Amino acid sequence: MRAAVALAAFLSATIAGHAASLWDHNGSVLSLEASGSVRKFIYQNPRSGIPVRTGTVLFTGTKTGNQYLGTAYTFSSVCGALGFSVSGPVSQDQRMVTLYGRAPIPNASCQVAGYRDEVLVFTFQEPSQQKASGFPLVLGRTANGFHIPQQYSGRTIYAGWPTNEHTIFAVEDLMKTIGADIDTLVLETKDNIDNAYAVIDGEGSKARRLIVFDYAWLSRIGAEYRVILAHEVAHHVCKHTLTEFFGAPRDKELEADRAAGAILRKAHDSDIALGGGVVDFSAMVEAVRITLRGPGSSTHPPGDKRLQAFVDGWREGSSCLTAAYVPVNPIPHRDPTLIERIVSRYGNDMTWCFFGPELMKIGPCLPRHPRVRTEITGNDMRIVLVSPNSVPVPGVFPPDYRQIRTGTVLFTGTSDKEKIRGTFWHHKPGCNAVSYAIEGNFVENNGIFLTGQIPHMNGCEVVGSLPITLHFLKNMDDYSLSGR
Repeated sequence: MRAAVALAAFLSATIAGHAASLWDHNGSVLSLEASGSVRKFIYQNPRSGIPVRTGTVLFTGTKTGNQYLGTAYTFSSVCGALGFSVSGPVSQDQRMVTLYGRAPIPNASCQVAGYRDEVLVFTFQEPSQQKASGFPLVLGRTANGFHIPQQYSGRTIYAGWPTNEHTIFAVEDLMKTIGADIDTLVLETKDNIDNAYAVIDGEGSKARRLIVFDYAWLSRIGAEYRVILAHEVAHHVCKHTLTEFFGAPRDKELEADRAAGAILRKAHDSDIALGGGVVDFSAMVEAVRITLRGPGSSTHPPGDKRLQAFVDGWREGSSCLTAAYVPVNPIPHRDPTLIERIVSRYGNDMTWCFFGPELMKIGPCLPRHPRVRTEITGNDMRIVLVSPNSVPVPGVFPPDYRQIRTGTVLFTGTSDKEKIRGTFWHHKPGCNAVSYAIEGNFVENNGIFLTGQIPHMNGCEVVGSLPITLHFLKNMDDYSLSGR
């Protein structure tokens, strides 16, 4: 598994939200804006893959007593925002808001073709999670690098784990291509810097190579981000982050452009698909033409010269790649646990469909089936009921979770490299929950499978056990926001 995943624990220990009232919803961070009885949930850190930006309103309405009432929105990259009525309770401890409604399903013409049951769950982030928006980087001071604009020198920004892991994987692949030790972390910031910077943060044994990018800026660039990341890797490879350069910044930019061309040529020759796309010469040239265009400035050459430097590097190579790479505290290799792989792929708070083997005979995850949420801290994981099934499903386990309270913990456990192990609680209406041991695997293109011996009960008495495999599949309702 990629080295970036091995650093998940390092980052999760230092990165968290920072607003006064932050809430989690399906892996996105939202702020709750309150004025009198008026309430708004607003995206602050949307998870990757949904067509919303920071500042987008997901819910607007009012709170009366412990009840919310108002309008929520479902988002499509084609049809935009579609509103629908929702209502629901606030939990007694005021830390969870659950809203229910019927979300519209648009057709290809963006007309409403039907409706689906929708459950929106907002979970309050504890104050300990809200002390900072990541870990601070003081540009040009503790985080030293090349071509940081004068107006940003000394500015503190907050960087965190990228919402799109492809940026991490792309940088790792670029470094492997040139045979360099992987010692560079990729981080994103929501602070407005309209650029990406290669920096070294800290000193001595705590020094770390970083590539930090403006999330909104890189999102606007799109697929051309591969050229940007290659350029920032080139700054590290060309040793531009080891020394402050004041004399010839434009020459150093051209040196990085040429090295980026040489690095991407090596990726092309090695058949490496960066960001899911083949590294094709014409595509890369067009990406450079788009992203590095402009008349130039006191620090950056004009676009035509930068394009020529890139082409020269692709065709003839770069002296930066012939010199020995100077690593700064390489990332130690460690195989990730299964839970770390879940965090890497989906985030540490993901909604899943929950069902037993009989559901395979019925079809995909449906609104009437229960939803659960994984809550992950380090290598510890809990599975918590988010919403019960709306109607009992004959022949499907669990048969009826309507009487189980939202927020009930169903599973607690830990993982190593191979297995997730822990305790599951079997709930039978009218009886006390009965625990049993269970273990299983994370299947990355599907979900979590846990197998154990479920208690066989006569009334509320345990009289034996039966083999059972519980399935937790990605909640495809979450992905309806992408416009499918």
